Amino acid sequence: MITLDILPKLEEIMEKQGLSPAIKDSVIKCSHFHSFPAPGLLIGVFMTDYALELLKATPDERLYGVSETHKCAPDALQAITHCTVGNNRLKVIPIGRFAITLNRKSWDPEIEGVRVFVDLDKLKKYPLIYAWFTNDPSFDHHGDSLPLLEEILTAGRTILSFEDVIVTTEAKKKWKSVICTQCGETIPDYLASGDLCMSCAGTHYYFRIGRLSALAAPKHSRPSRAVSAATRSTSLRSTCGRVRGGGGTPDNQILTHNLFENHTNQRRAILFHSKGFILPSLFANKFLPDESQCFIQPIIGYVGSAQFASLILCAPV
Repeated sequence: MITLDILPKLEEIMEKQGLSPAIKDSVIKCSHFHSFPAPGLLIGVFMTDYALELLKATPDERLYGVSETHKCAPDALQAITHCTVGNNRLKVIPIGRFAITLNRKSWDPEIEGVRVFVDLDKLKKYPLIYAWFTNDPSFDHHGDSLPLLEEILTAGRTILSFEDVIVTTEAKKKWKSVICTQCGETIPDYLASGDLCMSCAGTHYYFRIGRLSALAAPKHSRPSRAVSAATRSTSLRSTCGRVRGGGGTPDNQILTHNLFENHTNQRRAILFHSKGFILPSLFANKFLPDESQCFIQPIIGYVGSAQFASLILCAPV
């Protein structure tokens, strides 16, 4: 595993190879930014340095970059040119090619730029880089990484090619804030899917398993599926949860009560009374924590084919 501990050896190699102070500083800075000197990061340093020279630009200028891979290269662009995802001057387009493009700011719909990429034909002179880059089965990814890093520092720009390109630019979007009718959070209107945010429309990257600071479901919340009569008669106790630790005494059982059922917005509140519980069908057997005090917990989940919003009261007994 490559760590920052290898940097002193890389500095010795760079000194021996006679690399410029700018390259040496960039390798160290990018390694700390990336958290370790990865092979792709070192190549990204040479790519970014080459692109700056071809564009006759300096890192202090207002530049815009594109990385055609999410692996390593974006961090070299960010650390050296200050083009970042957060300041909207870096785009990562997951094409899969190890290439970057750099251009200056333009108010026109098109601007000249330069694209730098790893040239596979040039890689053939460097067997270690070639085997690593092409993911050849003969390459040992768990072996000593120093020979590979040394070969990359030796190769430098010689494994790269470039082309002059025309880059299309995007005018800054005018937008207004809209409220998702399901979760109640605000989003730019151009990112809405109808009256829902992308997450509520189906693009999920998480499942809630613990507490939420809000004490009630937002007034804009509405389930997206209808509650059928069969679902309303389903035992929520058997479907949704069981007591951590088991046991048959009342203190160890989950007691469920329908506090209210509103057929207009199809929202159901359930009281869970226990020291701790899990919701196996909803949250992959993740435990919710014990609490020294009661708290109210809204969650969103599914019972059968129906979505429901629940208020969960956890109380130690």
